[in-house]
Amino acid sequence: MRKILFLSLTTFLVGVAVFFSCRKSDHIVPNKPLIAQAGPDQVITLPTDSVLLDGSVSSNPDGTISEWLWTKISGPASFNIVHAHDSVTKVKNLVAGVYRFELKVTDDGGLIAKDTVQVTANNLANRPPVANAGADT
Repeated sequence: MRKILFLSLTTFLVGVAVFFSCRKSDHIVPNKPLIAQAGPDQVITLPTDSVLLDGSVSSNPDGTISEWLWTKISGPASFNIVHAHDSVTKVKNLVAGVYRFELKVTDDGGLIAKDTVQVTANNLANRPPVANAGADT
């Protein structure tokens, strides 16, 4: 009888120990959302055909941003993102039109945030020519 009581008590205590050791801690802090900021919309006038996209003010309140990715989501076919995986990059070879670029940031916990910026490239304004025949004689 003592042996059965001893085995029962031992099994019970082992079970209790396993239960409490496997419980999730109440001190685990969830991964907070990060914030992507692609910067203000921009307007350029050709022949200037490049802009600087700056997402460096993006932030992660509980960790670090591990990846940056700039992509064009709409606009003319002519463009070149110089360093698509940098927080700040230059976009070159723009032609007249309205472009939308997306910044996607990923944090060290795997969360993703996105923001967009619009770039408008205007043609040089068509101005009437100025005639100058010289001084009166």
